[in-house]
Amino acid sequence: MKKTAKLLSLLMLTNLILFNCVQAQSDFSLDYNRSIQIKAASEASKIKEIKVECYGRNKYLHLVISSWVKTGTLKIEIIDPAGKTQESFKIESSVAGEEMDNTTPVESMIFDEASGKISKTFENPMKGIWIIKAIPKLVYGKIEVNSQQTDIPKLH
Repeated sequence: MKKTAKLLSLLMLTNLILFNCVQAQSDFSLDYNRSIQIKAASEASKIKEIKVECYGRNKYLHLVISSWVKTGTLKIEIIDPAGKTQESFKIESSVAGEEMDNTTPVESMIFDEASGKISKTFENPMKGIWIIKAIPKLVYGKIEVNSQQTDIPKLH
């Protein structure tokens, strides 16, 4: 009788420990937000990269990328750790932009703001560095990247 009670207690303790370990693993969530202001003064403007490290601990990687441009064109690419472009989109103002130098006052520029947003969820995302690449062409604008690693299927 004592052996049965001890065995039953040991089994219950083991189940409790295993349940808590599984619970603890699935409760991990990571949010990351970054915002960049872009003033691309020439056609050969520098490409901006925002890096998001995916730790591989969660089932989903949610990315929400918002951008606004007042002049020019901004192309956005989502690149996985293997270097493959997973998504891309372009946002363009009706004001084409013009060659600007550092002396061009923002107040004297003509603006027509356009905005765009992409929301993408990757199931079982590849572990490693994901890159959000912003390719500006005569742009005065902004890009915002919000990422979340979680076990919840949809970003709220």
